[in-house]
Amino acid sequence: MYCQHFSLKKKPFQINPDNEFLWLGKKHSTALELLKKGVVDQQGLLVLTGDIGTGKTTLINEILHTRDKNTLFVKIVDPCLEQYHLFLTIAQAFGFEKEYKKGGKFSLNFFSFLKTAENRSQKVLVIVDEAQRAPDRFLKEIISWAEFNLNNVLTVILAGQLEFKDVLESNLGLTGKDHITVHAFLEPLNKEETQTYINKRLELAGANQNFFLSPAVHEIYEYSKGTPRLINISCDQGLIAAFAKGMKVVDAPTIKQELSQLHLPVIVSKTRKKITKKLRVKSHQTPDRHSSGKKKALWVAVVVCICIYIGYSFHPIIIDIQTPTEPNSIVEEMPATPTEMHIPLSEKPVPVSEEPVQYIEEPDPPLEDKGAPQPALVDDTEKEKSIAASDISPRSKGIKESPIPDIEPEPDAIIDWLFEKNRRTKKE
Repeated sequence: MYCQHFSLKKKPFQINPDNEFLWLGKKHSTALELLKKGVVDQQGLLVLTGDIGTGKTTLINEILHTRDKNTLFVKIVDPCLEQYHLFLTIAQAFGFEKEYKKGGKFSLNFFSFLKTAENRSQKVLVIVDEAQRAPDRFLKEIISWAEFNLNNVLTVILAGQLEFKDVLESNLGLTGKDHITVHAFLEPLNKEETQTYINKRLELAGANQNFFLSPAVHEIYEYSKGTPRLINISCDQGLIAAFAKGMKVVDAPTIKQELSQLHLPVIVSKTRKKITKKLRVKSHQTPDRHSSGKKKALWVAVVVCICIYIGYSFHPIIIDIQTPTEPNSIVEEMPATPTEMHIPLSEKPVPVSEEPVQYIEEPDPPLEDKGAPQPALVDDTEKEKSIAASDISPRSKGIKESPIPDIEPEPDAIIDWLFEKNRRTKKE
């Protein structure tokens, strides 16, 4: 994209390891020399550790490119597999795959292969990259091969991230003095090495000048903290941005704007070291049962409090939902107002009682002395007429009955009612 704009033969900054652009700082050069010497002298177990993107794979590839022709090697890139598949990869690389698939024990087949390589004056190199992801059982097996080291034929290189050292010490019980012959450690570049690293890659790509100004290099170093992989990403994005703007150099504002849009995790070696120390301390500490029990009890108490709070908050709502009020279930009887009680009974609508009116016959008065005057005799026909007339109900005469009110009236209303009754009696 930008190679023609900057007159470059090849992209100078790529994420994938490319040994054509190899430039090593002091620490990287020292680590490479230690590993090369360990391979040449068949020193058994070699360990390479470093942070993410510091160049472990680049050093391993350089060892393979500069190895002796009589050195047979196998490189396991992804050890996060079962032990059978890892052994099968080694068997395929060294040519005894058929014997291993037939069901033979891997160690016997592998030692037989090492014996054959010794007779041919050959050396065997086994490299495991990202070794912190390998199963512990496989690591123990392969380390035992390096310790056995039949006639100094086999060399094992285990390359891993910073926590791999803790894996060796805590999980496998290995220490540097007892088992590890060479332990090389990679650190990020400093600011001067970062400037030289950028210029060297541009030169190898065919550049005639430095396209990154000093303030831009400062921004790149502050972002990458000297990690080669992040330096490559930052420089590549800076060249793309300068090409888009038609610029021939990359200044600080341009690179700063691009770095703010990357949103890549910035790796700081000091932070990684703190994490490693915490893991190391944690692996040697015994768990405190009392503290764990207290934590569990605290969590249970918190959960119970939350449940009580939720139940208390929604309690009125639950009651309203479970016990709805029916509008027709309660009939309210409104008492009569005093104004209604003072209305005359003739004008006041009062419900008629359904019970029949019972008439009580009064007994005949007692007979007086024989000397007293006797009442006049009444004819039977006139007596029947008087009885019939007395049996006529007030309704038949057109007179309204005075029904018994359902509600007890007030005293003033009772007086009015008595006067009305007296008036009716006089009219009759």
